[in-house]
Amino acid sequence: MSTFLSILCSLAISMVNESLINIIRRFTDYEKHKTITRINVSVATKLTIARFLNTSVILVLVNKDTKNWFQGGSVAYDATYLMLIMAF
Repeated sequence: MSTFLSILCSLAISMVNESLINIIRRFTDYEKHKTITRINVSVATKLTIARFLNTSVILVLVNKDTKNWFQGGSVAYDATYLMLIMAF
């Protein structure tokens, strides 16, 4: 059951990360940048921060008990499944 929940959480995080691309691009359109390079830098910066918060910080906040991080269905499994899903 814990493995299934780990995979489900990883899929949810992956879907949110993919939707962040469109959301952040729309927000960046309202900023009125002068060059395409500045637009791309702004999108890249926002995506880096948003994906970091969504991927790593959420995993740590959900699994607050540091003694059980490497037992079944905890941070180690969540991070492994998340990396595999994000790779594909």
